[in-house]
Amino acid sequence: MQEQDAASRSARCQKCRSDMTHVTDLPHPLAPTMVKSMFVCRACNQTRTYILPAYQTVSATTPDVAAA
Repeated sequence: MQEQDAASRSARCQKCRSDMTHVTDLPHPLAPTMVKSMFVCRACNQTRTYILPAYQTVSATTPDVAAA
């Protein structure tokens, strides 16, 4: 699974088309594999919330199923 950090997330403001700043990620209350990502446009003070998949890292100690 591809790893994605918060700094690489971006969105465009639908009002003024400038870049929005990623503010925070909150767990989705009903879907544990999703997060609510919040963005704010500093130019026009608009906020947006997008539901995105929660990226999790695979640990190195996870047993390989094919090797079993």
